[in-house]
Amino acid sequence: MQPIDPAAAVGNACRPILRGDIPGAVIEVDGAGLSDGVVEHLRATLAQVADKPAGITVDVSGAVPSDDREWTLEEIRAAEEASRNHVQTADNVVIHVLVLRGVPDQNDDRISGAIGLAFNATSFAVFPERVDDLALLLGGADAILRAVVVHELGHLLCLVNISYESATAGREDPDHPGHSSSQESVMFHAIETTAISQLFTGPPPDAFDPTDLADLTALRAGDHG
Repeated sequence: MQPIDPAAAVGNACRPILRGDIPGAVIEVDGAGLSDGVVEHLRATLAQVADKPAGITVDVSGAVPSDDREWTLEEIRAAEEASRNHVQTADNVVIHVLVLRGVPDQNDDRISGAIGLAFNATSFAVFPERVDDLALLLGGADAILRAVVVHELGHLLCLVNISYESATAGREDPDHPGHSSSQESVMFHAIETTAISQLFTGPPPDAFDPTDLADLTALRAGDHG
């Protein structure tokens, strides 16, 4: 299997993440703002769908120099590179989670509404402060953040239709590429943005639904390359 390039595009590493050729995984969480419960939910979700016979470990010891400000995409990528402590090896794939204070660049329509953002092959960022005003409406901050971290993990795992085509007709939302057309799926587009408060009246889905799982099973089995 080809070495993983952490700087490659989202979806480029889904197969080695899912398959057992690389036997272990590390989830590196840098920055403060995710509870132990949210991090464990992320680990357990990855364990559910990835073939990692050597296990999945979590390292939450890292920090990100982060003040309360707007982050450009370029600054997010630079912070990821500077804070990464674990490297991809033949034994471990590394999922890198940046927990950032502040908000994404409000002048960049690509990211301005984001609570979570997958931005390269093995990394995503989360902005926990963005859920403060939504928590009472949607079951609490952890309920939202559990959904967000699984949603971003799903993008790293090629959901939805990133480098493959789902066997389920109508799977992808044509208005929101890379997202499920089903509001019951954690891959529904609003999960990762502040629009979640407009489309949900209680806790959002925080687990892969049967269609998500079917696609991940096919990718893990090699049915999609």
